[in-house]
Amino acid sequence: MRDYNYNSSLNMPYYKVKNGAGIQEIAGLDKTLESLRIRYTDMQEREERALEMRKKAEEELEELKAKRKEEVRDEYVKELEDYIAEQQHSFTISDEKWNEIMKWQKEHVAEKHSYIDKNGEKQPKIAGAIGGRFSYTFVPTSIGIFAKCKCTCGEELDITEDV
Repeated sequence: MRDYNYNSSLNMPYYKVKNGAGIQEIAGLDKTLESLRIRYTDMQEREERALEMRKKAEEELEELKAKRKEEVRDEYVKELEDYIAEQQHSFTISDEKWNEIMKWQKEHVAEKHSYIDKNGEKQPKIAGAIGGRFSYTFVPTSIGIFAKCKCTCGEELDITEDV
C-alpha cells in the first residue's frame, strides 16, 4: 500500500510503504539527491580540512627538522670548540718522535744509568717507584711548540717538531 504525504519539516514529499515488518518512509528523488549533495559537500570539506591539517603537520615537521639540525650543529660546534680549547692545553708527540725518544732513553739508560750485576750482565738502575727518570717539557711560543725530554741526570733530548 502506498500513501503519498507531504513532509512539512523538509518541504519535500515522501512515501510510506507498508511491508511485512512495518511502515518505512521513502523520501522522494529530490530529497535523496539533496541529501547526497549535502553528504558529498561535507565529505569534500572534510577532505580539504584533512589535507590542510596534513600540510600544516608537514610544515611543522620541517620546522622541527630544521630546528633539530640547528641544535645538532650547535652541539657539534660546542664540542669542537671544547676540543680545540682542550687541545690548547695539551701537547702531542708524533709516532716518529715517540720512537726516537724511546730509542734515546734506552741508549741513555744503558750508557749512563746501568750497573753490572753478580752474573756479569748489564742492568738498568731503578729510577723511582713510578719510573720518574724522564720528564717532558713543552714550551708554547708564537712560532711553535718547543719540546724536550730530560733525564734526572740533566741530559736532554730536543724533541721539537719542525717549527
